[in-house]
Amino acid sequence: STPDAVIEKLRATLRKLMSDPALQQTILNAGSPIEYMDAPQFAAYWKADAQVMTEAVKRIGKLE
Repeated sequence: STPDAVIEKLRATLRKLMSDPALQQTILNAGSPIEYMDAPQFAAYWKADAQVMTEAVKRIGKLE
């Protein structure tokens, strides 16, 4: 398992990188949206999205 101190350093570095205007412009120029989510935020987003997609698949009857 990755030590908590390493995880926190990575998170802090990513937060800092994503606030850099030059990086933001590079991302926008590539046609991607800028939306940084930390691990807990992303996990919640992923869980909610998976539920929406599961329900959509059930509605169209393609669950295998």
